[in-house]
Amino acid sequence: AVVSTQSTGEIEHGGQNRFLCSICVGCLHNYSARIECRYCGGEWTNGKLYQLGTLYSFDIFAAYPCCKKRSQCTNCKDNVLEGCDQPTSYSWFAQPVSCGSCGDVDYHFSKPHLSTFRITDEQHQ
Repeated sequence: AVVSTQSTGEIEHGGQNRFLCSICVGCLHNYSARIECRYCGGEWTNGKLYQLGTLYSFDIFAAYPCCKKRSQCTNCKDNVLEGCDQPTSYSWFAQPVSCGSCGDVDYHFSKPHLSTFRITDEQHQ
């Protein structure tokens, strides 16, 4: 399971409310399906970096923004990575970050997974 700010299974972790996301092993490792960014069409191939059976306390999908659209401020739409402190860890992307342009503090990188990614079944293509 993956902890995210965008899901339906809510838990408390480290004194904060978090949301659980799950992904099948076949999709995570690109065995049975391909996960693609809806904005740029890039393939999400980072699932092999994660150990199965481990609970990550950050959104693994947010940790790898592949295009400018995935790095947009939720308020002004400017690139949040420009003019802000550079990420120090993967979990940085799953935390509230201040936009360098408008100052809006939000979970800019954690976007709803269904509107950010599409899953294609490679076995039937």
